[in-house]
Amino acid sequence: IRERKQADVALNESEAELQEALTAGHVVAFTWDPKTGLSRRSQNAPQILGLESQEGVERSSDFLARVHRQDRGYLAAQIAALSPETPSYLISFRFIRPDGQEIWLEETGKAEFDAQRRYIRLKGLTRDITERKRAEERQRLLIRELDHRVKNALASVATVAQRTREGS
Repeated sequence: IRERKQADVALNESEAELQEALTAGHVVAFTWDPKTGLSRRSQNAPQILGLESQEGVERSSDFLARVHRQDRGYLAAQIAALSPETPSYLISFRFIRPDGQEIWLEETGKAEFDAQRRYIRLKGLTRDITERKRAEERQRLLIRELDHRVKNALASVATVAQRTREGS
């Protein structure tokens, strides 16, 4: 009995450490059953995705309905295209939290198939990459501004060179 209790304590500690690591990395672990359409997400899903579920279980349609409408079809197509030959995917998409906040997610999934090639389950990780996407957008904006200023400076130099040539 003591060994069993020690194993339970070790398991609980391990689960707590895993949840802390997932939360620190802004990552949600998930499994999805294509037969029932039910998903199970790690305990930090409400914190990252804003989705409240009963006992960690939700309908996959609830998640998909929150994917940005422009990205929804591509995500669904990636999941539908999974096969024993290509069992995994990696995709970035926008997600609308229940509070209306738009976030960027990057999801990696791997499907499991039985011996008859039937789709059994999908397991994966969903990571919040909103800050990275915002930084990339800021960088694109700065590059466009820099490009504009360089073109203006070159145009000024060309004008000065042209006028100097005309006056000599």
